[in-house]
Amino acid sequence: MLFNSYAFVFAFLPLFVGGVYTVSYLTQSYCSQNKADGLTCEKPACVQSAVELYCVIMSFIFFAFFGIKVFGVLILSLVWNYLFIRLLITNKKKSQDSYNESGINTAYNNNKILESQKKTSGTLVKALLIIAICGNIVLLLFFKYAAFFVEFINYISGSNLTASILLPIAISFYTFSQISLLVDVFTGEVMELSALEYLSYITFFPKILQGPIVRYTDMKKEFTKIHDLKWNTDIFMQAVMLFVLGMTKKVIIADTLAIAVDYGYGNIHILTPMDALLTAICYSFQIYFDFSGYCDMGRGICQMVGMDLPVNFESPYKARNIDDFWKRWHMSLTTFFTKYVYIPLGGNRKGNIRTYINFMIVFILSGFWHGAGFTFIVWGIMHGLLYVITRATKGKKAAIENTRTQKFIPYPIAMIFTFIFVTIAWVFFRAETLQDAISLVYAMTRFKEYGAAALMISNGFIKCFQIDELWYIFKITPIAHMTWGPKVCMWFIILISAGLAFISPNAANLADKHKVNVPGAIILAVLMVWSIIKFANVSTYIYLGF
Repeated sequence: MLFNSYAFVFAFLPLFVGGVYTVSYLTQSYCSQNKADGLTCEKPACVQSAVELYCVIMSFIFFAFFGIKVFGVLILSLVWNYLFIRLLITNKKKSQDSYNESGINTAYNNNKILESQKKTSGTLVKALLIIAICGNIVLLLFFKYAAFFVEFINYISGSNLTASILLPIAISFYTFSQISLLVDVFTGEVMELSALEYLSYITFFPKILQGPIVRYTDMKKEFTKIHDLKWNTDIFMQAVMLFVLGMTKKVIIADTLAIAVDYGYGNIHILTPMDALLTAICYSFQIYFDFSGYCDMGRGICQMVGMDLPVNFESPYKARNIDDFWKRWHMSLTTFFTKYVYIPLGGNRKGNIRTYINFMIVFILSGFWHGAGFTFIVWGIMHGLLYVITRATKGKKAAIENTRTQKFIPYPIAMIFTFIFVTIAWVFFRAETLQDAISLVYAMTRFKEYGAAALMISNGFIKCFQIDELWYIFKITPIAHMTWGPKVCMWFIILISAGLAFISPNAANLADKHKVNVPGAIILAVLMVWSIIKFANVSTYIYLGF
């Protein structure tokens, strides 16, 4: 079940939101009744957990819609990780209790014994962590990367092996959440965790498909807010605004661009240079509005019930360089790799060369995380190399303040050059093979070969943008009879995308700063109806397979 589906919008979402408010109201009524009788207002643990239990049940139902096999892989991951989380917590507590008892009891207060106990306990806990993480990695590699490894073996050996293995939905997102929690338990940041708290953190449906990758301690704070949930019309309408804006970005903009992008990548050999250039640009906008729109919808759902998720996108195409871009794009993934990969590798503490190597490792892993294919690895290498060059040329102070870029390169020019690089890199991210990616990039450079025809846009590409809702409007105007008339829808969608990406505040800022008035409500209603009408079209979600 996707957020942009009839079943979700008309059935699941109202049931979820209404259920959360109902359960929260009932628990608050229980507390008020006790208080009226002169009793304390302390809720029993079972009452406090009622809303979380409801969220877990609804999340399981949501995920089950993707199929029993996909659901089974999630259950396997949950059982494996919770088992090791309990073992880690138990052994860390035993170690702490043993240390405290030894410190108090002078008969056993021997430094050598204490050190031996601590070393043995630490080794066991570390071994448990390594086994647990390896289990997650094996699960991820088997289900997501088996076909890639078979392809690699075939390429090296010339054999013709095949692998047909299910790709579980969102396995990368919940696996990274599992690893984050395991490490936090190991370091002692999380020492108390019930099964219900664990399940609500991992399976919470507004974030499981697209992130952000939120730490358990942050998510726990959000769940405490719904224990005392109260209705607030302004806040709820702002949440609805964020959800509708996200749905508009996803359904109206990204899904329309997707048709043109699919046409371009499916017909690389006949594309004109302008076709190829627009195909690459359209994919840059498609993946941004697809992913960020879905994240906005997830945040909107949370805000409807008094919770919130971190902002995962901060207008990334407004970035002045690649360093700035990765502070804005998929921010939770950047945070995850920084904390759990870059810093453990040594960060910037072991000299410049080691720092740059660590950067490259992080970006190659990021590429591999996104997909099983050489194209994703090339994408990661491209970003890693430019990131290393940027950090090396800017200096430490400038790396923090971006002062050198601001001084020598005007911001608009820096932003455009960054977007050009990111767009070229996205070509490798989107292409099925390296040959397709190279062919599309080459097609974009053939302006001299085509001469005056280089700026021509093929009819097949233009037709991809003629969505009925817009074209019916243009057909009653003289525009439809102009030779350039069919291109109006295309340029309308592309220019709107560019304006939203480069100039407009993002959806999160709009929803946070503006209350919904009557004109705003009318606009939102139109956008929502328009989006729902387009549900009938075939829709994909790029990050669903990640």
